[in-house]
Amino acid sequence: MNIPTFEHEAAPISRDELDRLENQLQVQLNGRIRNLHLSIENGSLVLCGRVHTYYAKQLAQQFLMNTTDLPISANDIDVL
Repeated sequence: MNIPTFEHEAAPISRDELDRLENQLQVQLNGRIRNLHLSIENGSLVLCGRVHTYYAKQLAQQFLMNTTDLPISANDIDVL
């Protein structure tokens, strides 16, 4: 039996748009993320930075899932 697969194609995103998302995320989390950096790898978002709690890491990921259509391939935010 063949099961259809659906690939999600998101529109390309510019560095300016990534910077805007980074700023929105910093505002949303009241600056709880240090060294925040978003990048695109193979059409997916990669989150990098440092936080003090797993909750803040989870909030960052959830915010981006709700804000952009891009899939998240890695949440490399370190919890200190």
